[in-house]
Amino acid sequence: MYHLHPCGPVAKWHEGDKRKRHPDVTAYIADLEPPQKAIVEAIRRIVKEEVPDAVEGIAYGVPFWFARDPLCYASAAKNHITLGMARGMEIEDRFGLLTGTGKSPIRKCVVKLKTGLNPVALREWLRLAVKLPEDG
Repeated sequence: MYHLHPCGPVAKWHEGDKRKRHPDVTAYIADLEPPQKAIVEAIRRIVKEEVPDAVEGIAYGVPFWFARDPLCYASAAKNHITLGMARGMEIEDRFGLLTGTGKSPIRKCVVKLKTGLNPVALREWLRLAVKLPEDG
């Protein structure tokens, strides 16, 4: 379940050891290479625009955004950013970019550094995600 944290409602696992390396999303982004940084900053900006009451924090060592439930996360790799939608199995992806097997509610989009983020898709996924009923 969720509890209150100085940065807002977050899952209990939010306080794990991985959080020590990057205490907040700004610190995480600061450690990225320029191409990675641009994509994660774009994700951050779009989440703030589409879900203004979303709270951000570090969970599992990566940036997570929470509305009333976990919303999405961004995880940097050498040649891409993984954008995960926490309840991605419940939202329609007319773009065909989200992958997932159904073993988890999370579906992911691999954002290649060379091609960049599809902001239209992310905005749509966020709008759909915040309309989902609680405790889905």
